[in-house]
Amino acid sequence: MISIIVPNYNKSEFISETIVSVICQKYKDWELLIIDDNSTDNSWLIIQSFAGNNNKIKCYLNNSGNAGGSVCRNIGLKHSIGDYILFLDSDDVLLNNCLESRFALFQRFSKLDFLVFPMGTFYEKYGDSNSVWNNFKGNHLKNFLAHNLPWAITMVLWKRNTLNELNGFNTDFLRLQDVELHTRALIHGCCYQVFTIKPDCLYRINENRIKSNYFDFLDKKVVGVNRYIYFFNLLLIEKEKNTFLRYLKGTLFMMISEIYASYFLKKINLNEKQQLIFNLYNKRNCVLKLTFLDKLILKFYMFLSDFNIRFKGLNYITKKLLAI
Repeated sequence: MISIIVPNYNKSEFISETIVSVICQKYKDWELLIIDDNSTDNSWLIIQSFAGNNNKIKCYLNNSGNAGGSVCRNIGLKHSIGDYILFLDSDDVLLNNCLESRFALFQRFSKLDFLVFPMGTFYEKYGDSNSVWNNFKGNHLKNFLAHNLPWAITMVLWKRNTLNELNGFNTDFLRLQDVELHTRALIHGCCYQVFTIKPDCLYRINENRIKSNYFDFLDKKVVGVNRYIYFFNLLLIEKEKNTFLRYLKGTLFMMISEIYASYFLKKINLNEKQQLIFNLYNKRNCVLKLTFLDKLILKFYMFLSDFNIRFKGLNYITKKLLAI
């Protein structure tokens, strides 16, 4: 059996399409667990309606006292009974061959801990976007640490026992939740395989995914980035993988560039931009050891950005100079 675990918060506009994409799977040995994070819209009523008409669909309210997608996914993992686990967000969809093709490949690679598959994108319906997430080149651990993310949460089919050995998601992370899990799995030496076949799932491109104030969204992401850098700096040292430490600069730079991009797009004001940069640099517990040259490169990038001097390839050049 494959258990599909879906956390939901206020996705009434999309949750039906997500559920139907599971019901329409060619492969029939599945269960769908939907964990609602105390939504304030009518998505919980929609979920209950589907569950009432299909005994393969189970729904749970997050009554743990702690909110967040990671908490909900762990609740789903606890209640699931499948041999394999797939995590699906409540506004994304599976193509109808997804479970069938993934299960067939896991039968061929039965000794592995997880498999990774390409993911397509869409705006309103399949085919209205040509973008595909399938760049699996390079060292995957290095790329995750540098925030050149090789894959996302729905692209992975897990062996249940592997997730239990990893103790599921780290609920301290309110952002970078799947990034944290995937990075940790690679550091712990999980065995896996990537497949460059046609996409079997679709990520919805939708600006409304961010419901909160944009400054609050970025501020929580800053906290997540700081926590990610701190956590994996310690774990890499513990696992004697010190040669990977320098790639954490990429996650720091990603956050800096996102803050400045948000300012240029007028999603945040000048004071908010400065506050976010201050929070980013003063809550890292000085754990990330930047060389003098690293600091100079980042200061020069921010100097150019402060004076609105930006050009195509600036981020690429900066990352090359930082050797990430």
